[in-house]
Amino acid sequence: MDWSKAKTILLIALVIVNMLLGSIYLLEKKEEKSHEFSEDELINKLSQKDIKLSVDIPNGENELKGIVVEYEFYDANDINDRFFDENGSIKYINDDLFEVSRQRETVTVINGKLLIYEEEKTEDETEKKVYTTMKELSNPLEKANEIAMQFMKDRGFSTDDMKLTFSNLTEDGYYLAYSNIHDGNYIESSFTTFEIKDDIVFRMERTWLDIKEIEDVVLKTIPAKKALLELLMKEEVYGKEITDISICYYFDPEKQDYFSKYKEIIEGRTVPAWRIQFSDGYKIILDFE
Repeated sequence: MDWSKAKTILLIALVIVNMLLGSIYLLEKKEEKSHEFSEDELINKLSQKDIKLSVDIPNGENELKGIVVEYEFYDANDINDRFFDENGSIKYINDDLFEVSRQRETVTVINGKLLIYEEEKTEDETEKKVYTTMKELSNPLEKANEIAMQFMKDRGFSTDDMKLTFSNLTEDGYYLAYSNIHDGNYIESSFTTFEIKDDIVFRMERTWLDIKEIEDVVLKTIPAKKALLELLMKEEVYGKEITDISICYYFDPEKQDYFSKYKEIIEGRTVPAWRIQFSDGYKIILDFE
């Protein structure tokens, strides 16, 4: 065998392969560049779907440290202690649902993770209290926020990681929605909502995530401008106005490496995603993992 000829053929083959790889790389770069677009073009595309933009589109800042989160878990005895000083009545409806109640107040817990508090109002005038009408106050939102925060503190919940992100004043009172924050960034999907009539909480819902571990790793998602293109395919946001675009920690139980059902998932890792909130309180998480 002529090794000199074989060596020459091998070198020629390597040169051809390198040329092909170089051509492919240049074509990919050219295609990638052809898909680049300006912010004005994006805004125009959004406006064609009647999606309004009232905030700046973030540039960069599309990475976060990895964190491990765990669900705030609600036990019947703990709920009885927090809400009713251990004087409530506990009723286990099935393996996934229980209620704790006292007089007109009821706390329902589903899968140990979703907490729903309700107070049933009575029409009996002898039991009615005199409340200040929210609309008569000079700053009803501030008052409603104070009531919500005090409600949580009185029941042993921390409010340090809660941020008010939406409010709506109705004829009866306020609807307040709080998001979960860590180090200035949102943790999704995690929420606490209140419905306040006059000056009392008559309904509260909560599913919360706590930080279990901060990992020494930085995770990145796509730029916000590119992520917003996803809205063009989501008819549910047509006609809405974007009021906030923020990178967030996103925990999706369905994407965790578990073989168990959702109700059995208690913790997992987050990924960076884009949190888009609209003027009507609706929000959407754009996750590209």
